[in-house]
Amino acid sequence: LIILLTILPIWGFDITPILTGAGILGLAIGFGSKELVKDLVAGFFIIFEGAMNTGDHVEIAGVKGKVLSIGMRTTKLKDEEGNIVIIPNGSISKISRLK
Repeated sequence: LIILLTILPIWGFDITPILTGAGILGLAIGFGSKELVKDLVAGFFIIFEGAMNTGDHVEIAGVKGKVLSIGMRTTKLKDEEGNIVIIPNGSISKISRLK
């Protein structure tokens, strides 16, 4: 890609619109992936630190339930009524382990 961008001006092509478009595209992708990256980083730390494990009874974001699974992006709980609740890891700010 760098070689192509170096050769194009030699051939008489203006690469300014290409570079501008690439910058705007990169910015859009960066803003769009912000939540995904936040979820992945939070998921990594939840798993790495052992903040909770599958089968634990916890309260997260006002939902009490049993942890069904902990993924890199989401955590799945089964609440007291039997509903499956999927919580993005990036939105988890407090985990309470229940007895």
